[in-house]
Amino acid sequence: MLKLGGFRIHKWVSNNPEVLNVIPISERASELLDLDISDSTLHKTLGLCWSIKTDCCRFKVDLPTRPATKRGILSRIASLYEPLGFVAPFLLQPKRLLQRPCEKKFGWDECIDTAMETLWDCWQRDIQGVKTLGIPRCIMPTRFDSNKEEKCVLSLRPLQLAELRAAEYSLLQYVQQHAFPHLYNSLVGKSRSAETQNVNSTNSLRKLSPILLEGLIRVGGRLQNSGLSQSRKHPIILPSQQPVTHCLIKHYHELEGHMGISQAIAIMRQKFWVVKGTAAVKRLVHRCLSCKARSMKPAEQLMAPLPPCRLGPDYAFATTDVDYFGPFFVRDGRESRKRYGCSFSWLKTSALRGRSLLID
Repeated sequence: MLKLGGFRIHKWVSNNPEVLNVIPISERASELLDLDISDSTLHKTLGLCWSIKTDCCRFKVDLPTRPATKRGILSRIASLYEPLGFVAPFLLQPKRLLQRPCEKKFGWDECIDTAMETLWDCWQRDIQGVKTLGIPRCIMPTRFDSNKEEKCVLSLRPLQLAELRAAEYSLLQYVQQHAFPHLYNSLVGKSRSAETQNVNSTNSLRKLSPILLEGLIRVGGRLQNSGLSQSRKHPIILPSQQPVTHCLIKHYHELEGHMGISQAIAIMRQKFWVVKGTAAVKRLVHRCLSCKARSMKPAEQLMAPLPPCRLGPDYAFATTDVDYFGPFFVRDGRESRKRYGCSFSWLKTSALRGRSLLID
């Protein structure tokens, strides 16, 4: 397509001999005219030296010798072109070395001292090792799973109601066993009377008459014979400081449209009884950003200081504010006439006196 548009592509390079055989000699790069690909065959691409046989990026460090001056050090550093930063760690030492003559105010063509020159010669010998450094041009993941093979795709389906209830039951049971371990152990395998007696008299749960029903600690109470649902007659007891409880409070608070503390507590107690639940709900509601945004009060305008004429003792109506208002339409016989008013306000006490004006 490029050829049809007049764009001739040449200087082709490849490390595959079969591909090179297809390309005419006139279109190949000068390094591959005789198809002799050796380890030393390098091709310069976008400033980088590419080893065609090994398919690695390599670096040339056979640069002309420079004198041990500020100009020579800077020239040698800049001569090693490498835009990808592979040899940046090797250039850190000469860059730090260049700072010393700059700090000591050396001239650009003034030779550096013996100590710095020794470090400079040592780096020039070490940099020759960069010749053996090869960076793979193409990196393939070793654990790539071929997508050409047919795989057994599992059908995605939503969770069943039984699975959700089982997960909820396991989570609530785990929370209760860790929050009330002594109470839970005392309730397992005992009658209701014995269960209540084993609860410490100072325990905040004693007044709830806790019972163990279906493996969960619930509120006892006296509503066993009522027609309410099981969750309303015996709400599940939860601690107030557990992350699960915080998530439940947040869920019901958002479910009710951020209606407030009382509404969140009322809707939660249809199924759960949170110990010290009012305080827990208050903490969450006070941190709710949506509630903060709704309850924000508009800023009040700061009034300017009172003028001197309104402060201190003075004679009556010594400082007066006059206001002219109207018109008002007044019936005068069969006619309707305009009337205006004038008010005189004493600025000290806001005493008001009004006058009716018969003319404009």
